[in-house]
Amino acid sequence: MFFIFGLKSLFRTDNNNNQFVTTRFLILGPVILPLESYFVYNKKIVAGTPKIPLNGKNVLKNYLAIYLSLFAIAMVLFNFFLNRSLLLEGDFFSFAHRVSDLNLPLNLIEKVLTLGILGLVYYVIFKYGNLSKEDLEERNLFKESEYCKTRLPGKNLIPLLYKYYGLEEQKAIKNQLIALFYNVQIKKTEEEIELFKTYDIKAKMKYYNQKLDALLSSQAYLNLDRTVIAHLFMITAVTYHLEDSPKNKMYYEQLKQNLLS
Repeated sequence: MFFIFGLKSLFRTDNNNNQFVTTRFLILGPVILPLESYFVYNKKIVAGTPKIPLNGKNVLKNYLAIYLSLFAIAMVLFNFFLNRSLLLEGDFFSFAHRVSDLNLPLNLIEKVLTLGILGLVYYVIFKYGNLSKEDLEERNLFKESEYCKTRLPGKNLIPLLYKYYGLEEQKAIKNQLIALFYNVQIKKTEEEIELFKTYDIKAKMKYYNQKLDALLSSQAYLNLDRTVIAHLFMITAVTYHLEDSPKNKMYYEQLKQNLLS
């Protein structure tokens, strides 16, 4: 690893069925520098794989996994193969000499520390950064909508990735999903077509949001096709993420339970 120079993506986070977040690093010997993060759809980064803002959780996992692993290897080598202490009796740290005067089983203590570090390495590599049960459920439900992986107009944002984008991008995804819902999934009435000829974009979105709230509060969505409900669930998920209010939470949970049942 430390003799490699170049670009490479290493450890994954938020992994689910070949969909995951990864970061491409510039590797300069013992130094690794994060360049850009990606949300991978199918196993590896290819042309068209969507970039996301540099993902802190994935960058942290990479740093911890690499440098903790190297430290753990050194601990194992010293304690179990060379039968020497790396921390408590060595010359690497000034406190080692003071600790050695306490008449403690230092070799045994350091072996236990080594096993603890190995356990931490295991956790970082295989457990840290996994999706929570709630996020896993949400991602699987998103897949039921045909617009889940569609690059929306404007900034070409992808709804599935909304949590990885910034606030403005999330607002754009919400508005574009609502517009799709009422322009494609739910056909406009003749009166609305005439009305919209005089509406500007802000007025249209205000009207759409009022209709959406009425639809959700009356639970009229229960009569819609399941894929349309999944589209509606995406809208409520982004809305709830933007504003954690009791009403938004209620709509989100109702649609989620409807799709899970």
